[in-house]
Amino acid sequence: MPLCWGASQPKVRWEASYPKSGLDFTLFKQTSKEVTSGDLCDSNSYYRERKTPNTGGLCFSYEVIDAICIRVAFVADRSDATFSW
Repeated sequence: MPLCWGASQPKVRWEASYPKSGLDFTLFKQTSKEVTSGDLCDSNSYYRERKTPNTGGLCFSYEVIDAICIRVAFVADRSDATFSW
């Protein structure tokens, strides 16, 4: 399996007990659009006003994964008593 993204990043605090190889998943997708006021955001969005007054802001919305199904193969080598994933 490939090296986990977090395990390869020096700024990520990766604990010794965490696995270093595996599959990375993005569990959500963020989208944003510029608007002149929060009233123009969709009902399922979050509005973030700009720091400069009267300059509008951004509407943020998220698509979140409900479930993940992963198939992992376990391989046992009886000739040398080893196993791998």
